[in-house]
Amino acid sequence: MAPGSPVSRRLRGLATPRPGRARLGVATKTVPVLSLRTRLRNATRDAILSAAEDIIAERGMQTARMEDIAAAAGVSVGTIYNHFSDRQTLLEGLLDTRASEFVATARAVVDQTQGQPFEQRLHLFCQTMVGSFEAHRQLFALFVRQEVCHLEQGNFSWSPFAAIRDAADLLMKAGVASGEVEPENARVYTMLLLGMIRGLISASFFDELVALESLVPTLTRVFLRGVMLKGATKARRANKLAPAGARKRRHK
Repeated sequence: MAPGSPVSRRLRGLATPRPGRARLGVATKTVPVLSLRTRLRNATRDAILSAAEDIIAERGMQTARMEDIAAAAGVSVGTIYNHFSDRQTLLEGLLDTRASEFVATARAVVDQTQGQPFEQRLHLFCQTMVGSFEAHRQLFALFVRQEVCHLEQGNFSWSPFAAIRDAADLLMKAGVASGEVEPENARVYTMLLLGMIRGLISASFFDELVALESLVPTLTRVFLRGVMLKGATKARRANKLAPAGARKRRHK
């Protein structure tokens, strides 16, 4: 393991922690402590996955070599095969890990914003999801370009948006429960929200000038209120009912 490699950096500060216990007055519960061996193995796996994400995003799944991933992670090729039997298993591990991270992040923001107005919760949810996607921008570029769709065993495919669907659905149900969201089509609203987020992210891959986080307020507003100007329907109706001469003068 080379000094300064991704694995060695992850191991810094891995001194064995003391078993944690609950505070006074609460039933004590010992927090399991992972052995140094287990933490080393986990750190190595994380470094391999991060390196694989970078290499696959840069070169594509078909041309990404295990030797390149090993070099980027600072480990030997044999170490990779200690964790993943082949490239297919490595990709599955990468997608499963990122999916778990997205689910945990989505659920956390829904749980932590309980009691806040729905509009504020929606904004924070979109902001957090966009930030998470930006952190793995190149990996998502693969999905948009559909470079990774099938594995040798079956037609395995993975969508990061499917991974957060349940959390978004919980958010919508909370909005219904608080009386801020119409109950009839709550499930449809979940799909529309994820579709809008996906659309913004997809557009950013083709237009690098798009700053996703700056568009979150617009996304939230359009999702909640649409794109029509206030009073636009009344103004249009009034214009239709007005005499032809009055309409001409109004547009001069």
